[in-house]
Amino acid sequence: MNINKQFAWSLKQNWILPIRFGRKYKQAFQEAPVFTLFLGNSRSGTTLIASLMDAHPHMVISHELDILRMVNTPIGKLGLYGRIFNKSRWFARNDAQWQTYSYQVPTGWQGKFEKLLVIGDKKAHHSLVLLHRDPSLLRRLEQKVKVPIRILHVIRNPFDNITTKARKGAQRQLDASPEKLREVSDVYFRNIQMVEDLKNEGHFAVHEIQFETFLDQPEKELKSLCAFLGTTCPPDYLADCLTLVNPQAHQSRHDIEWPDDLKKDVLQRASQFACLRDYRFDQ
Repeated sequence: MNINKQFAWSLKQNWILPIRFGRKYKQAFQEAPVFTLFLGNSRSGTTLIASLMDAHPHMVISHELDILRMVNTPIGKLGLYGRIFNKSRWFARNDAQWQTYSYQVPTGWQGKFEKLLVIGDKKAHHSLVLLHRDPSLLRRLEQKVKVPIRILHVIRNPFDNITTKARKGAQRQLDASPEKLREVSDVYFRNIQMVEDLKNEGHFAVHEIQFETFLDQPEKELKSLCAFLGTTCPPDYLADCLTLVNPQAHQSRHDIEWPDDLKKDVLQRASQFACLRDYRFDQ
């Protein structure tokens, strides 16, 4: 793609279509009662869960729009929502493909909606990077969208999460040195602590999902998630989602050598958080 085509594509995706959709769906965007945002570590299962949410007839969830970086811009609520809808639509039109996986839900509502009750964005790790720099972003986003923000925090076995992040993604099959594992561990626990601080602050409702439990009991977990967001979980939607859920998560921690002292360090740090205390390396 040459530079002129790139500019035309960027202009269309970032401005023309969002403005068009902001006007077309103005009433639906203004009346949507809930805004949701993923916060947490990357490589934790957020893409699957966000894709299942986007397939719900009453939800629109964008794939990595990175909404918090737009808080300090003049873009208003309709502009933000237009971008979210356009990113959802773009992802669906590309078969919900991310890396080597397709997250397309058969007969789902990805890229469209029947009645809009929940709208939001999935960019878990970088959202925390931005909040680390400017903790006021979340409250100012809430002021801009003028509805409550509900936070979703997806948790995965820390050894798997750290391993996959350190290897730059499971599909790249890279080794991870002890130094890299330690570096990623520090970032991992900083992210966990930031979400814990938000929970303790109490202003934003936070719903935590253990990814392994989600895979083992997807029906129960999806119903709980929908209830948290204030909507129902229709049987046909649930049945479609279940076709996409693989009950067994890859345990990437066993793909590399973990130093014993680092295992102990991760377990000790994990023991400080209720959401991580039950995780072990060999379980």
